Amino acid sequence: MKIFETTLFAHGSPALKAGMVTVLSAPIRFGGRLRAAINFFSRQTGWFRREDLPIAERIASHIVLVMSHHKLAEATRQRQELEDYISKLDLLDQSLASLTDSGQLKDLIHPISKIVRQVLPSVEKQFTLYWQLAIRKRR
Repeated sequence: MKIFETTLFAHGSPALKAGMVTVLSAPIRFGGRLRAAINFFSRQTGWFRREDLPIAERIASHIVLVMSHHKLAEATRQRQELEDYISKLDLLDQSLASLTDSGQLKDLIHPISKIVRQVLPSVEKQFTLYWQLAIRKRR
């Protein structure tokens, strides 16, 4: 954590253009890496003191906590999506297994198509088209 005066600002930076002359900067480390920094600006030289450093550090710690919660929530969402997808595949496997023992391919196309549409609605058109082409080739 550091306190900088104007001489360290990049020439033409937005902060300098806005009249800022002092910045208190606290690093934000997450997952063992520097991810960002939180900066507090002032238009007065010497505005920030050493006593302000723990406050900036505390705010940076809260930001890291929020980032951690967000990462956990995202991982939970992705896991739930994967579990839902696996459940659909299990249902598809069970449904198709019950059909495949019952007859000829031509008799199974429509029941299989119906099951696939229920479990995987996004592939309905491709699946129906594929089966229609398969039927034509067999004739």
